[in-house]
Amino acid sequence: MTTSFSAHQRDRRELEGVEDFLDELSGDLTLSQEVFDKVRGMEGKLEYQIKKLIGLADAEEKRGREVIDDAEEGKLHEGKSGHRC
Repeated sequence: MTTSFSAHQRDRRELEGVEDFLDELSGDLTLSQEVFDKVRGMEGKLEYQIKKLIGLADAEEKRGREVIDDAEEGKLHEGKSGHRC
């Protein structure tokens, strides 16, 4: 350290540097908060969509199993009168 702590120039330059850093940090933190808020909102919507898709996939899987079971039992080719087509 060539400049003493009591020198005004050093204090002023350091203070300006610290203020610039704090201003930049404050801006970054504000931006981060805005991004997190938006992501949180999207997260809820995405969770709903994923649950909805899982429910549809489960229903389709169940329906597919029923079709296979019906085919194995011969119901797939029977008409309303109970006769095979």
